[in-house]
Amino acid sequence: PGTTRRSLYAVSYRRQVHVLLTRCLTVYWRSPSYNLIRVVIVVAFAIVFGSAYPTLQWTQADVFRLMSFAYTTSYYLGLTFIVSGLSVHIGERGVFNREVAGRMYAPWVYGLCYLVAELPYVTIITLLF
Repeated sequence: PGTTRRSLYAVSYRRQVHVLLTRCLTVYWRSPSYNLIRVVIVVAFAIVFGSAYPTLQWTQADVFRLMSFAYTTSYYLGLTFIVSGLSVHIGERGVFNREVAGRMYAPWVYGLCYLVAELPYVTIITLLF
């Protein structure tokens, strides 16, 4: 008779998270140019969009303009971060495909670990903005 496995993966989810989170944190730590560019972009957006705020008053039309500036800024910052993040994540794509195909790690663990690794940088950049 064949052997049965309790899980699809060789190690527990906890161990997968530990290994992949360590790897993701290392990837972000070893790419300071990516993080520096994001900070520079945030400062540039803050200067460009912030230069429109001092001239506005508290009329209804100006409040709508402020809200549209906030929406536009968050949209363009998000879009810029996605495009700039491709350079970091495209290098990891082959590793991801190989390890998921070999059932070394669950795909959702990759997403979770990159999310957790990204949180400190997003928090700092948000406070900077």
